[in-house]
Amino acid sequence: MRAVAQADGVKFATLTINPNPNAAIKTTKNDDGDALISVIEEGSPATFTVSDVVPNAALTITKPGTGRLESASKGAGEPQFSIDGWKFFITSGPNINTAYDETTPNLIASEKGEVEFAIGATLSTDNLVTTVPYKDVEYTGTFQIEVAY
Repeated sequence: MRAVAQADGVKFATLTINPNPNAAIKTTKNDDGDALISVIEEGSPATFTVSDVVPNAALTITKPGTGRLESASKGAGEPQFSIDGWKFFITSGPNINTAYDETTPNLIASEKGEVEFAIGATLSTDNLVTTVPYKDVEYTGTFQIEVAY
């Protein structure tokens, strides 16, 4: 993807990854002002596998809060990304092909004690006041997703 931050840090561009790997529309984007995100190559959601749990157990997912994706250089005034709006989609087990519902957790392990889900989220351009462009480098971040009984 290619991103441009709004120089005044007021408007943002967002890219939302749909957690449903079979969805017709895998990403949606919203550009605002000069802030934009261009998708060069369509990606796919990350996946997570849970194994060796009690068969047929109901599990809950604790999603991360807002996080950051940063380049290794993190130079002065260099824009980064924020990520939030975490969503999950069950890809195996009794509730396969269902969106995860955090109000009534529906992530159920199989009779073998396994279940998989895909992860989607919204990536946003930085709110930093800057005229420095995004670099053509890898941006990384670490996020904790907890699955519990």
